[in-house]
Amino acid sequence: AYEAARRALIRCGARGYNLPVDKFAQWQDVEITFNPERMRIK
Repeated sequence: AYEAARRALIRCGARGYNLPVDKFAQWQDVEITFNPERMRIK
């Protein structure tokens, strides 16, 4: 579970995410909480 979350963050960091510049004040600080207990294998 940890590795899946880590890979997702690295992919997002490498490619970036197209967020609106005019709303920078709303998304400039993002806090991510990861809870592996809620993950399931599909």
